[in-house]
Amino acid sequence: MRKWLRNIHRDLGYFFVGIVLIYGISGILLNHKITAYSTDKRQVYISSNLNKDELASYWKKQNPDLQLKNIMSQKGGMQLYLQGGIGHYISSSGQLNYETYDRSLLIDFVHRLHYNTIKGWKYMADFFAISLVFFAISGLFLSRGKHSFSKRGKWFTLIGLIITCVFFFC
Repeated sequence: MRKWLRNIHRDLGYFFVGIVLIYGISGILLNHKITAYSTDKRQVYISSNLNKDELASYWKKQNPDLQLKNIMSQKGGMQLYLQGGIGHYISSSGQLNYETYDRSLLIDFVHRLHYNTIKGWKYMADFFAISLVFFAISGLFLSRGKHSFSKRGKWFTLIGLIITCVFFFC
């Protein structure tokens, strides 16, 4: 039985190397709040007291690569809705603050895999989760002698369970 467990453990391990790397890297990125988006904030001063059409005309001339989707009037100024950003124009001072968001496709992809939001991925994620359970259980029986589960392995397993329980209950 040990040979059978070892062979399946090894072959599934090879099969899942890519997924383990993606889940591990994305887990680190998520733990440290590294998102797929970066923000570029800008502040410029333009003519004061512009109306919507004048502001739209200014925007199209100065930022031809950044599409202006809509302008909404609000008290003291206007809100600009951009393709990939947002801005605010203060009428009295002519101050225009805007920010744009740039997305890293690779980081976004690994986050979406980690959160299981890619269509059809849930079946692969389920297979991976079941395999992790298999890895944990089969790994208990792979070593022999003084390194076996019944000798030293039970203590490491117990320590791991205690640490997990401490974080769960505290």
